[in-house]
Amino acid sequence: MRYAFLLFLNIFDGLATCLGMAQGILSEANPLLSGFGPYQILLVKLVGISFLILVLFNHKENRVSQIGTLVAIGVYVHIFLLHVAWMT
Repeated sequence: MRYAFLLFLNIFDGLATCLGMAQGILSEANPLLSGFGPYQILLVKLVGISFLILVLFNHKENRVSQIGTLVAIGVYVHIFLLHVAWMT
């Protein structure tokens, strides 16, 4: 269930970032992605991060993977709340 939640948060972040950038409301906070356009960032987030979630899922019995998953969820919940704040 936590991997599906993480995937949902990732998809929401990608779509919200793309929408916000396309409307000129926000810019990408990740310095590794800040030089890209909104649709390129969306692609990277949907494909790249989804792949990393798959790696975490495939190693879900590994303690490091479990901790990494929980940390990623914490980060993405924070990002989710930031997106909700600018959308309301």
